Amino acid sequence: MSGLFASLSVGRAWEKLTSFIRAFSAHSSPSSMSSSCSSSQDNVEELMKLERTMRCIKAALHDAEVHWNIREEATKLKLEELKEVAYDAEDVVEEYEYEVSRCKVEALDLERCACVNNTNKRKRQEQSEAYPEDVAVVAVPKELIHRARKITEGFNHIIDLSDRLTLSENDGERRITHDISDLRHTSSFVVEKSILGRDKDRDKIVEKLLSDGGKNFESPLSVIAIVGMGGLGKTTLAQLVYNSPRVRQSFDKHAWVCVSTPFSVSTITRNIINSLIRGTCEYTELADLQRKFAYEIKDKKVLLVLDDRFVKL
Repeated sequence: MSGLFASLSVGRAWEKLTSFIRAFSAHSSPSSMSSSCSSSQDNVEELMKLERTMRCIKAALHDAEVHWNIREEATKLKLEELKEVAYDAEDVVEEYEYEVSRCKVEALDLERCACVNNTNKRKRQEQSEAYPEDVAVVAVPKELIHRARKITEGFNHIIDLSDRLTLSENDGERRITHDISDLRHTSSFVVEKSILGRDKDRDKIVEKLLSDGGKNFESPLSVIAIVGMGGLGKTTLAQLVYNSPRVRQSFDKHAWVCVSTPFSVSTITRNIINSLIRGTCEYTELADLQRKFAYEIKDKKVLLVLDDRFVKL
């Protein structure tokens, strides 16, 4: 999750930097820049390089968090280094934002002084030259330009090193390592005598399932979620509820399915049917499976447990 937070944070800084670049592009005349800072053209070029770097890092961090389950140590290290570069880039953008705000405040103070001393035309002219009327366009101090250049160089070094160290098919055959969630399977079987301290939790869920004596629900479909971090005993609690004599007697059919990873609607539907009929469903097409499932639960009260659900159904 930290990758997602990092990409969002970088995204906000990147948007600020993009607005600064647009301001520079609209006011590219060197005469509009403070003499204590580097030239407008140098500012724009370095900021554009930094903007491209931040855009690439933002996309990489977002994709890594949303679309990938990273297991390779080299990739994890690269992402951590990209985060460090991103945070350095954020610092540069924030410090420049502070510089813009500071110049705005000073320009307003000078303007008030000019109104009081409006007889001194030369002083007003010097103030106007030092602080342009459009103070939103403030040249980037040389120190920040230097840091921006170092950040871009650091990013390029990470990418270059990563490309040179990445293994290819020429280096050998890749071993397939399954995620632990792919290897985990659960069932409804539980040795109740070995479970201690879960009676109250079990009874609460049973009462909720069997509200109104198990005869009526507020809607045709009732869902109870047992959530929490791994290792808390969610599966064990579900097993205790599933095997409760009161629950077994109150439902016409029962099914326990361990949700597969990656998620497959056809596989889950077939496994539910197999659990309901205590046999093997030979259908493979989703439409046939859905018709079979509808037939098995028609006019029946069914208890269905979906365990180890990691994806949104």
